[in-house]
This record gives sequence, structure tokens and C-alpha cells, in this order.
Amino acid sequence: MNTEALLADSTASAAGLALGLPDGSVLAAIRRADLAGATERAEGSPLQKLLDELVQDGPWEGTPAKTYDRLYEIRETLRCAGKLPDDRRFPASTNALSGQLRRSAPDLRQVGFVIDLDGSGGRDKSKHKVWTIDYVPEKLETPEAGSMGSEGVAAE
Repeated sequence: MNTEALLADSTASAAGLALGLPDGSVLAAIRRADLAGATERAEGSPLQKLLDELVQDGPWEGTPAKTYDRLYEIRETLRCAGKLPDDRRFPASTNALSGQLRRSAPDLRQVGFVIDLDGSGGRDKSKHKVWTIDYVPEKLETPEAGSMGSEGVAAE
């Protein structure tokens, strides 16, 4: 846990005790609010809908270009079926998709996604960069187990 998160935890605990609340109750309330916000942001995101479809049949593993193409194909299928609004915010390139996934990773992690954008090799152990995306409900970050200071992308 980083220094800022540790300081925030101890400050929240001290504030709760000063108010006569049970130890940890303020921090638990903050974490519940953080989880609720992350869930709302992720579920309202068109990206999460695309990722849900991507991992529907199991974990996804592919190069950035292959991942981008597959998500674009899913987007067009959902859009034509009327299940996704005509949203112009779809990333224009694999680099833009990478940035969007990295920025969304903390919220996506809290709703159960495991995202690794830094892998290489994949099943065939080649030197190509490989992205792995999965949905693992058991990995949901709970208010008690999660940390407010989580950063970046999961490195499993």
C-alpha cells in the first residue's frame, strides 16, 4: 500500500474513533462508496459492454491489433442490433484503445475484469505483444479486501 493510501486509511480510522464510531466503519463506508462509483462508471461505459461480449466464451488473448479489430466487430454487431447507441467515442487506433483500457482498468477491475496489456508471447511464446482480457467474478474487489490506492492494470 502506498504512503498516501496508508495516510488516508489511518486518517479515516482516527476520524471514526473521534466520532465514537466502531473502528474501521468510516473506511468501510468510503470503500463501499468507491466501489459503487467504480461499478457505476464501468457499467455505464460502452467499453464494458464490448468487453463483456469479448470474454463471453472465455478469456481473450490476442495482439493489440487483433483485439482492436475484434472489439470493433463486436461494436458494429451490437450497434446494428440496436443494443449499443451510435457512439462516436470508439478509439481510433490500437494506441487509443490501450490508453482507454489503462484509464478504465481500476474501475473494470473492481467489477471483475482482469486485464493485462503488457504480456508478450501468448500461447506460442512469440515476441509479439499480447493482451489478455478476462472476466473473473471471484476477483471482484470488495470494500473490505479492495484498496483505495489501486493503480494501473492488473499484472497476473
